[in-house]
Amino acid sequence: TVLWIVAAINVRSRYIYTNKILKDSMLETRKQLERLVEEKRAEDGQRD
Repeated sequence: TVLWIVAAINVRSRYIYTNKILKDSMLETRKQLERLVEEKRAEDGQRD
């Protein structure tokens, strides 16, 4: 049963760690998208 507990903790911490990486990369992607949108808007503004 001790092995089970250790395994469960390992899986849980790995899951949390993976979740954190996913969230970070999603935030990074969103920032990049927002930057692209801003640049596009600036270009559209210059055309007028």
